[in-house]
Amino acid sequence: MAKDTILQILALFADTEEISKEYKLKAKAGEDLTLFTATNMDPLHMALENTIKQIAIKRQKGSRFLKLTSWALYHRTEFQQLIGSVVVLINNLENLFPAPQAQVTLVRQEAAEIGDKKFLQVIENVAKGVHSLLRTAAQEVLPGHKFLKIVVRGQAQTGNMYSSNWRGTATGASSQYDSVEVEKGGKALIGEILGDYGKGFWDD
Repeated sequence: MAKDTILQILALFADTEEISKEYKLKAKAGEDLTLFTATNMDPLHMALENTIKQIAIKRQKGSRFLKLTSWALYHRTEFQQLIGSVVVLINNLENLFPAPQAQVTLVRQEAAEIGDKKFLQVIENVAKGVHSLLRTAAQEVLPGHKFLKIVVRGQAQTGNMYSSNWRGTATGASSQYDSVEVEKGGKALIGEILGDYGKGFWDD
């Protein structure tokens, strides 16, 4: 199964190489074959690329997040059909051999370092149907609402809470809480109650 899948991926890469050669042959003499340059890229994409490069430089090695995001940004339009086929095959491989936890953790960490909501929305959008791990990482850190200096004097609920029998999804836009203070006698739940808890959180 894995061998057949890899052979199919190699065949698709060979097709991609032929398309690339044809693209090069059709180009005019001296024409820049780069898909995007500083003069024709969207300013938001340029800023995102620079931010990711800074993270990669800080880590002093080639960042997997940089490679994944650059691939999604630059090649999704030109090779959508080929990428779609490769993605299906890669997903099949990932089902057989799940990504190591260290890789998942690294992509999540680097998504968190991006921080900027606009950048994360771009990453989430371009990674849709291209790389599920990249898109999920962006979704997990994409902020929904931001609350500042919350003071709880009585009872308050401001986020999500999941029971052990919860089987739904927990991925998506999240909220940020900056400085939450619960005064003496107060009670706060930072989230929704999802699942069957029996006795409610507010029941004494």
